Amino acid sequence: MSLHRCFRACARFLTLAALAVAPVAAATVSITAGKGYSTSEGSETVVTLIVRIDQAPAAALTVSYAITGTASAADYSGPTGSVVIQPGQKFATITVQGLVDDVAESSETVVITLNGTSNANAVVSGTAKAATVTIYNSTLTTTSTGTSGWDLVTNKSG
Repeated sequence: MSLHRCFRACARFLTLAALAVAPVAAATVSITAGKGYSTSEGSETVVTLIVRIDQAPAAALTVSYAITGTASAADYSGPTGSVVIQPGQKFATITVQGLVDDVAESSETVVITLNGTSNANAVVSGTAKAATVTIYNSTLTTTSTGTSGWDLVTNKSG
């Protein structure tokens, strides 16, 4: 083997070896973030939050999240604390639906904050890791019997 051929073969081997150990960029997981998502207690409106990953995983990826905000568990249904992005997919959804609790109260929030993944090669975005859903109260009513004796809640004379 000539020196030139040997040099080319060694150079090709070193290039392939360098590619084999090159670091793989971590996939980034984010959630549709920001305020502006809302529902009302007992409405049929379901808010869908989208958890995205920029590189489809080869195996199922579990994304865990914290559920905080001013709403109690009696105020909504849906979030469980984790969601799974299936192999080859680039998103999964979390749904939130307001429930009727018959308590007159102010609007409340459900905040979903991504906090980790089941794979070290997938990291949570630092800027798009939380989404807020506002639940408007459907039991806030005002009754006025004023001088006419008209009840605004029952829409009948007092």
